[in-house]
Amino acid sequence: MRYLIAALVVLLSPAIDVMPRALALGGDTIARVDAFIESEMRDAGIPGVALAIVEGDRAVHLRGFGVADSSGRAVTPQTPFPIASMSKTFTALAVMQLVEAGKVVLDAPVRTYIPWFDVGHDPRSAAITVRQLLTQRSGIPGDGDVEAFNDGDRSPAALEHNVRHFATSERLVAAPGAEFHYTNANFDVLGHLVEVVSGESYETYLQRHVFTPLDMAHTYASVSEARGQGLAAGYYRWWGVPVETDTLPPGRASVPSAGLASSVEDLSHWLIAHLNAGRYRDRSLLTPDGLEQLHRPVGSSAFEQYAMGWYVSPAWDAATLSPDGSSLAAPTFLYCGGIHPAFHGSLEIFPDRGQPLVRYLKFIVLGLLGTDVIAAVWSIRRRRAGKGSIASLIIAAAILAFSLVFAFVYLPSQVRVYLVGVALMRFSDLSLMALGLIAVPLLWAVGLVLSRRRHKT
Repeated sequence: MRYLIAALVVLLSPAIDVMPRALALGGDTIARVDAFIESEMRDAGIPGVALAIVEGDRAVHLRGFGVADSSGRAVTPQTPFPIASMSKTFTALAVMQLVEAGKVVLDAPVRTYIPWFDVGHDPRSAAITVRQLLTQRSGIPGDGDVEAFNDGDRSPAALEHNVRHFATSERLVAAPGAEFHYTNANFDVLGHLVEVVSGESYETYLQRHVFTPLDMAHTYASVSEARGQGLAAGYYRWWGVPVETDTLPPGRASVPSAGLASSVEDLSHWLIAHLNAGRYRDRSLLTPDGLEQLHRPVGSSAFEQYAMGWYVSPAWDAATLSPDGSSLAAPTFLYCGGIHPAFHGSLEIFPDRGQPLVRYLKFIVLGLLGTDVIAAVWSIRRRRAGKGSIASLIIAAAILAFSLVFAFVYLPSQVRVYLVGVALMRFSDLSLMALGLIAVPLLWAVGLVLSRRRHKT
């Protein structure tokens, strides 16, 4: 069974990361999750949070925490929030629906559908394909389409006006398909492509083909409409005090990439479809093959694995051993964050939990760390005593080198558990062990220098 966790946080703050290990969704587990969120809200001064946990084809936990605005109105599972870049997942699915309808070809140039499409008057614009926009490999840099966020154009042609402006406002920093650059620009182009191909406005298309089939009654493609339906307020922190603010994009230009609003109840419906081969109840948004394409990652390293609107990462804490113990496998999880100056949210899909490799991995890394420490201390003591110092140095160096290669080269090649990334980006006992593997050779070198000086004196 796979799990979705959707958390929308009303405040610019560190993300609340609810990542269950061996998730058994009984009352005790849910109570601990709720207690954790409430504790984090108190510590970080977060006014409001909405949470959904989905298992299989149902939402097993929906809850609001705190307040939605300065009036004290409570956050509920139906409270709409701006979802920022999570909007990209909706745009990607809309494009894939058009692909399955035979109206769009993923590897066709964008100009097949938008003949005037141009980025910075660069002739390479003609080669940009629909797939490259979806996988963030068009060559448009990460700062692309920043102006669209503040564009107040709400006219029916707002998306077209924005994309036409790319001819003078944007540029290509790489050949199409060559590099990954996360940018809103790609999905704003796709939003206009949906309009051109479907003959409907972007908002109307989503309402008819996505929101209505999924019973998403509290999801909006218009900020003004969402405000009229109880949109949660955002907050800035001034001298530690949350201050309500209104900094949402005023126009339509950035709606396909970052402009939707939704509730966690609705997002639970959205992710049920992603967890069930494109189906929600008796309705199908995509075929299983179409959804698989949507979730299929592209990228040459774990740090740039991106599907269509989703990041993809190894779920190292859910990795498993084969039944005979001869091989290791780390499944992946999908996630999409929505970060706005006054809001923070995340959608995450975790794989089945089996026999977690992390238990074995910790023993392996701990064993390597212990061996390194013993070898380092042994060689330094022998050097101080003047007993076989050259031989002890060679032996210790070989052990330390083996540990580093095994942990940071061999293990990643087998299980896609990148200990360097774990050490740098996650605080856990495993990350501390990984840092220890890096620190021991450095401390060993310092110890050798000091022991040599002491030996000379």
